[in-house]
Amino acid sequence: MQYVAAIPTHVGSWAADALRGDAELHEELERLRTAQPILLAQLAKYEALEAENAHLRSLLGTSALVADKAVAAELVEVATEPFRRTIVIAKGEKDGVYVGQPVIDASASAAS
Repeated sequence: MQYVAAIPTHVGSWAADALRGDAELHEELERLRTAQPILLAQLAKYEALEAENAHLRSLLGTSALVADKAVAAELVEVATEPFRRTIVIAKGEKDGVYVGQPVIDASASAAS
């Protein structure tokens, strides 16, 4: 008899727990929806940094292929004419650079 009399109390307790759990799930869902754009922006930033890191590593790898007499130089000007392949760099003869010296870029392709 006591068991039958307690059924409404148990059902009410179960319903309250179910509703409370549902509310918690909705709060969690809203929190995740709010966090998603922030996390996507961070992911894009990390992917850009990863690409830049890979590029810098390729530059370091290229410099390891060059002899001890290698000279790093900044590009000042690149000819844009279709039949003229020249560049101007911020180094000269006193820096050990000479006409016809091979040039290596980040992708390790050489040109004279």
